[in-house]
Amino acid sequence: MLPLLTEPGPGGSADGTETAEQLQLAVHIDTRMRQLLAAGKNRQDILANMFDYMPAFKRLMDTLPHEDFNRLCQRFDGLWRFAKLLEGLAGDIQAGRIHVPR
Repeated sequence: MLPLLTEPGPGGSADGTETAEQLQLAVHIDTRMRQLLAAGKNRQDILANMFDYMPAFKRLMDTLPHEDFNRLCQRFDGLWRFAKLLEGLAGDIQAGRIHVPR
């Protein structure tokens, strides 16, 4: 299971800044991540199982201002956990801990 590096904020009700599509994408990612985490999947298994969710994640990143994306992550722990997983993966690649062919 993935460790929580920093707990997400308390969340709360929607402030209405996201569209219905963005909210649906966030719920979709959150639900799948929660399923995988509940099943005890490791980082590699989660990445493999979340591959098809990458376009939805990218769409959220591309269509939401940073602050609004962070608010969604506060509301949806699974979305937050997926974002942290990808952030860690990017850091490992940047630091040379994971080799990516060019």
